[in-house]
Parts: sequence; C-alpha cells; structure tokens
Amino acid sequence: MAGIGPDAVTLPIGDKRAGLFGYDRKVRLQDIKDGASKTIMVMETAKELGPWAAGGPSTVRGLDPDRRPYLALDGQFGLKHRTDTFFRTTPVGSNIGRADGSVRWFTSEVGSEVLEAAATIAGADDPGNDF
Repeated sequence: MAGIGPDAVTLPIGDKRAGLFGYDRKVRLQDIKDGASKTIMVMETAKELGPWAAGGPSTVRGLDPDRRPYLALDGQFGLKHRTDTFFRTTPVGSNIGRADGSVRWFTSEVGSEVLEAAATIAGADDPGNDF
C-alpha cells in the first residue's frame, strides 16, 4: 500500500498521504506513527494485475479517492473468492496484511474512510474498531 492518491507511490515519507511502500521510500517501523496494527501493508486484489516481479503500478499503488468504493467487484481492490456453493456466497472483499504482520479478511461493508485512515503511516487518523 503506497498511501492515498494516484501519486501515492512518489510521495515523500513525511507526507500525510504516504503509505508503507513507495518507489523511493525506505520506511522503518518507527516511521509508522499511526501504529503497525492500524496500517495496511498489502491488500489482495484481482484488478489491474501485471507481472508482479516487474513492480510499478500493478504491484505498488495507493487508494485513489476518485475510484470509491475500494472494496467492490468493480473497485480497485475488491474481489470474490471462488467459494460460492449452493448454500453460501462469499462476500466481496480483500485479505489485508497489516504492518504488524497480521492478516484479516475485510468485506465490502468496511467504509472507504476506514481504509483511507489505514492506508497511511503517519496521517494522524485512526481507522477505528472496524479495522
């Protein structure tokens, strides 16, 4: 997660919209002012995939506020795992890895504001109990 905005990958580490990863950012644990358990490190997606080893927009990107909601079938990061059965349908969502190493499944019911708060390392915002 590069932060917030289409330019997130190029933001300097001190910018309030900067996330954990960027093209020229070197983030240390002490740089994560919002807390490692409240910061997104990686998000699963089925959109705009490219060769993962090539880097660039297909692997390092931020949340684009002009493309809300983020977790939706047609959103930036939403996907639907293929576990649909006759009795159960898996909701749209994404596995999200936090900077503390924990991973959790988030459904499309999680609001855009929550994800935006968690996408930055020092935005001085709290994603709340939903994250």
